[in-house]
Amino acid sequence: MSSSKASSPPALHSNLEPVPVSGCLICGAAARHREAIRPLGNTVGVHNMNGIIRQHPHRVTDGEGVAA
Repeated sequence: MSSSKASSPPALHSNLEPVPVSGCLICGAAARHREAIRPLGNTVGVHNMNGIIRQHPHRVTDGEGVAA
């Protein structure tokens, strides 16, 4: 007997954060802001910046910088 489960995204540990995409202005700004507010103890702000880095769209390229 096999059970069928809905797939869900893998759980991320709280100490793992998204890495900004090199050359992306949005990622860069969010990462700089995240590092500026982290020492202030603003965990909600850090979480929000992680969401921006993780979820905003990036254009897919063919490896040579040309949008595919």
